[in-house]
Amino acid sequence: MVALPGTSISRVEPTRPYLLSWVESPQASRPVRSAAALARFALESAELTDDHRRQLLNNAVWYVSEAAGKYKTRYRSAGALSLEADGPVPKRRSALRHDHVTTRRSILACLASPGADVEATLPSVISCTVTKSEHERLTKFDDTCAGWDRYIAARIDVYDLATGIPFIQDGQYA
Repeated sequence: MVALPGTSISRVEPTRPYLLSWVESPQASRPVRSAAALARFALESAELTDDHRRQLLNNAVWYVSEAAGKYKTRYRSAGALSLEADGPVPKRRSALRHDHVTTRRSILACLASPGADVEATLPSVISCTVTKSEHERLTKFDDTCAGWDRYIAARIDVYDLATGIPFIQDGQYA
């Protein structure tokens, strides 16, 4: 809590989720199950237009990737973790991006393929909180690298906040 200047009133500092440690929720599997049900509906319903089907599958991927929160992901880049904690929250959040480790395009292609295994695909959706500039570097490797190899190619250090130790460091797995 911070006292407001010239008053005895205090205000609570806003939480910066990108700086908090990660703990898996006991309810973590619920959003995955719900997203899987949505994806199965999207794939099985003959009455949906292709556009609506794509939108529902896209939403299912987002529901899984943001289950812990948009920026309170298990994996976070060194850049995201190094943002100053005393800056205004909106300014800091605008500097962050929620990145899908395996691109959404790849995940959606997998889900849309004949015989797609929704129950295997959606739980494999992993996201990582990165800075805006790191996200721009990552997108350069979307077509040439998959998964964590994009981070290695872009030389982005990543921490696993479940353990607090580096996962990728200096362009290689730690």
